[in-house]
Amino acid sequence: MRYTVRRVSPWSAVRIGAILGIIQGLLVGALFMALAGAIAPYAEVSLQSVGWTAVILMALFGGASWALLFVVGALVYNVAGWLGAALEVELEPNEEIRTVVSKQQSEKPVGSDKARKPDDPLLGTSLFDTP
Repeated sequence: MRYTVRRVSPWSAVRIGAILGIIQGLLVGALFMALAGAIAPYAEVSLQSVGWTAVILMALFGGASWALLFVVGALVYNVAGWLGAALEVELEPNEEIRTVVSKQQSEKPVGSDKARKPDDPLLGTSLFDTP
């Protein structure tokens, strides 16, 4: 099954970028803090100020910069999709879900025109199902 991604929501791109940036900022800040602590005895300058404040500032800066980059990327992609250059994705169904659905369809009672129960939590309900 082939699908085309025509548009990327800028708000979802901002959220994903911010989360990834915060994670990256925390990791780089923690690494920076560890390196500063390791070279502190040999440094001519005091590295007392390098601590959790630096880690938090790096996380905030990383989150803001990645969010900005992701939203710009989403907007550029949306313009490209508007011009006709969109990403095509090929998906294939999951075999486990296909097996469950085929078992449920084979177990339907004789004379029933429904393929599944409307209260089935795996498949959910549809607006067109009648109780």
